[in-house]
Amino acid sequence: MKEYFKNVNRAWSSLVVMLSLAGVSCSDDFKSPVAPTETTTINAKVTANTDLNILEALLAKSGLDKNLGNANSGTYTLFAPTDDAFLTFFQSASIYNKTLTEQQALDTIKYMTNSAPSANWNLAVLVSRLNYHLIGSKVTSSDIGGGKTFITFNGARLSLSNQNSDVLLNANSGSTGAKVVTADTQALNGVFHTIDKVMAIPSTSTTVLTPFGMSVSYGATTTVSGGTDTGADSNGADFDLFAFAIRTGNIAPTLIPNSSPLPDFTIFAPTDDAMLAYLGAATEADAITAIKAMTTDDVANLVKYHIASGRLLSTDLSDGLVVTTLLTSKTIKVALNGATITLGDGNLAADPVVTSPNGTYNDGVVHTINGVLQAN
Repeated sequence: MKEYFKNVNRAWSSLVVMLSLAGVSCSDDFKSPVAPTETTTINAKVTANTDLNILEALLAKSGLDKNLGNANSGTYTLFAPTDDAFLTFFQSASIYNKTLTEQQALDTIKYMTNSAPSANWNLAVLVSRLNYHLIGSKVTSSDIGGGKTFITFNGARLSLSNQNSDVLLNANSGSTGAKVVTADTQALNGVFHTIDKVMAIPSTSTTVLTPFGMSVSYGATTTVSGGTDTGADSNGADFDLFAFAIRTGNIAPTLIPNSSPLPDFTIFAPTDDAMLAYLGAATEADAITAIKAMTTDDVANLVKYHIASGRLLSTDLSDGLVVTTLLTSKTIKVALNGATITLGDGNLAADPVVTSPNGTYNDGVVHTINGVLQAN
């Protein structure tokens, strides 16, 4: 019996030790949470900003304020057009024949519906636009190194880049671009940046093949449309010859694969005049004949040397940047001289210059160049 109680005592002693250790472990595991440094939501901070009165009214009218005002609904980055940006946008919609005032805009928003006051300026259109200004993660200006692309709540892609001290959206190019006015207003549920435009939404139906009049469809067989040998004309500024090279080299399915979402590509597209000079042809018909005389691999390699993976806007092309192309082990070196972008291919011929940058499409960017890149 004495031996029995000795064993019981040993067991209790072991249990006490185990519980003691467990207590130490639990106290380490359950530390007091660190209080957030921000206690105000994005919507509350928009409401408090006197330069964002029109945005505040639209968020409230559309119901978007509910998510942006709820710390438990997610984390967001909002690119917030200023009142001046909205006034410029509304004026372009030609609702009034006189200069629009902020109060007129606010009064119109108050009574706005999904179909009124006009087809181009109504609640449904504005909500769609606003969703293009919204990302479902927190992105501060310090997070933007080089070019970064995000899927917005609208579904279209938005590219962010730094140039000098500016944060640019879609390279601040055309109606789809903008520039950050005030960056990094921190909030409990994310961050917002004020911007100088109400951005238009790039069409999600366009692709990097659109400027070449081409498309790819997948079914029982893969069908490439456009880029045929019947596209020759006398317009030296378009891309009939490069389109024919894309088709001949069988590159179209690489650019538009049978997958979703589509990958991003950057194309440096030589004009027909540039292709004529490279091929030594007098007419586009002669150039097409010259391309037909090349092997499929040679045509494919020519095209691949003009394509890079990813979305590289002009703001992402820094001086000395080495761009890796789809042609294995072949690169392009970027040179900047003011606003002039030159693409070095290492050959003795004059390096091509970007003459029209930032053709922005759902799955990438097309830059027009005035020469043909020649791999060593």
